[in-house]
This record gives sequence, C-alpha cells and structure tokens, in this order.
Amino acid sequence: MVEEVRSERCPVCSKQASRLWYIALHVAMKRDDKHIRWKQQHGLPRDYETFREVGKIAKQILEILSTKS
Repeated sequence: MVEEVRSERCPVCSKQASRLWYIALHVAMKRDDKHIRWKQQHGLPRDYETFREVGKIAKQILEILSTKS
C-alpha cells in the first residue's frame, strides 16, 4: 500500500516540503529579497536574531498559510 504524500509549496519560491510547518520555517529563515518582501506584505518582521524568534515568526506564517489552504 502506497501512501499519498501531500506536498506543500512555498508561496514565494519553488521549495516543497511534506508539511506546512517546514514551509513556514523556510519562509521565516530566508533572507533574500523575495521572501523578505512577502513577510513585509503580511506584517511580519523581515529578519530575526535568535532561533526563538524564528519559531515565533514561523507560527505566524503557519497561521497565514493555513488560512490560504
């Protein structure tokens, strides 16, 4: 029996992951112009200093992505 794996996609680039949480972390941690612009458009901080901040930003991104799915 083969399980179908749902693939989530980054709203900015072609990055794919098996879970939406991994995409949220990806977007939170990326520092290129396109990902920064997306974060700013959604009222999120453009950068972070600690991994704890990454987690907080990723939670906010997860909420945004969950409502769009």
